[in-house]
Amino acid sequence: MACLAAIQPLTLATAATPPQSAGEPIEARSEAPRAKSDDERWAEWARLRHWTDLERGCDTLKNTGEPEPGTSETSGPPLLEAGNWPFEGKAPRPPLFLSPSDATPDAYVEWRRRAGELIESHTRGDAGQLADCRLAMETMQKALPSREPPPDWTRSPAIPLVCEDGEGYLKNGDDFGNDHLGEHGEGWCSAWADWYPIDGSRLRLVIATDPVRSQSRAFVLGLGEDGNGLITSGPLNALMGPSCSSISPLLMKADFDANGTPDYFLADRGTSLGIAITGYTGAFILADRTTRTAKITPFEEYDIALIDHDRNGRAEILTRSLRRTDNCLDDRLHSFWVWNLLGFQDLGIVDLRSIDVIRHGTFTQRFPYIEWFSHDPANRFRRLLSDEEREAIAGSGFPLYRRRDAAASTATR
Repeated sequence: MACLAAIQPLTLATAATPPQSAGEPIEARSEAPRAKSDDERWAEWARLRHWTDLERGCDTLKNTGEPEPGTSETSGPPLLEAGNWPFEGKAPRPPLFLSPSDATPDAYVEWRRRAGELIESHTRGDAGQLADCRLAMETMQKALPSREPPPDWTRSPAIPLVCEDGEGYLKNGDDFGNDHLGEHGEGWCSAWADWYPIDGSRLRLVIATDPVRSQSRAFVLGLGEDGNGLITSGPLNALMGPSCSSISPLLMKADFDANGTPDYFLADRGTSLGIAITGYTGAFILADRTTRTAKITPFEEYDIALIDHDRNGRAEILTRSLRRTDNCLDDRLHSFWVWNLLGFQDLGIVDLRSIDVIRHGTFTQRFPYIEWFSHDPANRFRRLLSDEEREAIAGSGFPLYRRRDAAASTATR
């Protein structure tokens, strides 16, 4: 659960700033450029790799399909892939809701554990940004369950002593072998916090990560009339580690609810073997600069797609999950594909089944949409569930969209 609190003083150890003589001009006091050590270059590659992995994790949400028959590639926004649309051949595929990915933070702090305490090892940003990062890390550390203290940071002896100035992992994504161990963020620090702007001035997001504890938390700061309020997410799977073919972290920035304030979606994405279901576990972080409010909504869904099927500039989330019913109408156990359509309202996620209708010619359909997981296409829509069983299997877990006007059309929001 997110909580609202006032910003408190910091207690984490910070790096000392060496004094400079006030009697010399600034130009004379500046130090000459220093050659970076191999370890410093390794650490830089590790940061770049982490931020690149966050952007790459969004790639599956930007996959596009072939244009609809009779349309050109330049006739509008890219469309959802055909295989992800349950009404293929009955209703046109919706356009994707896209946004550019930029997961590089404006500021960050890294810490290393020494004698059981977190000591700053590297920072970038102004005083206010760094204070936000320190507060987020301190708050997360206090919330972690009490157990045996994590080990102090040590450099892995498996990391090569020499760091070649080459983007090896960007070329092939190979995570095996000692040549790539140095490009893992957890190899160069015990914890880190990344700072991102929300509205360009007051509201801001900090994502704090402790890879040893396998946990991240998201913080929104600058809330309330005085700007001293914050909210925090619950524990999240650590947004860390290298991406590969089956799992990766992601961070997407977009105005999902079209209220004029940027929002964020952060998650770990993992793909199963076999039928290759892709799960997303994380949180949506929506904000409103006018009211200086924000909300963090936990999110765990499968095979999602961000679309804008009513083309009003707001995103919808199309989800598909595989669910099982033990006692179907034929007294047997069966699995079913269940599609749901989610949207955004009042900075939260809502179920759109009560408001959005798919219409095309004489075809009309609502979500949730249920299909038997059958290898014989002729059996896909065989009636195997009672109305009560359909209701039980199709729940999204999110509240229904609340109508503002009872006379409003059921086709649009």
